[in-house]
Amino acid sequence: MEADAVLSILSRCKDGEWTLVSSNVVKREVSKQTDTRRLEKVEALLSIASEMLKATTTTVEKAEAFQKGGIKVFDSYHLAIADENGCDVFLTTDDRLLKRAAGQALNIRTANPATWILEVI
Repeated sequence: MEADAVLSILSRCKDGEWTLVSSNVVKREVSKQTDTRRLEKVEALLSIASEMLKATTTTVEKAEAFQKGGIKVFDSYHLAIADENGCDVFLTTDDRLLKRAAGQALNIRTANPATWILEVI
């Protein structure tokens, strides 16, 4: 169900109905991928993103605070950038991240793609 939701969301982003954003932190994380075949697939998906957000000093501060709340380093930066830039929703299939994010002071909603898409369509 999650995979279908993600594919549906990406399709709507590709069609311009919704906006997928990425960031310089996502690019950095993806660049660590050593499997070239998987790297090509991820880069193809990321090409759908129509906005590229950049980490700022505020992002770093927020990310460090999120890390103190038990959120992993890259996840903390993804969440901080989305929150700082006023994204409508931060979607993840990582239940642990969703649980930890719920305990943070956020200006955006966090959700599982399968749950979120059922609410918006």
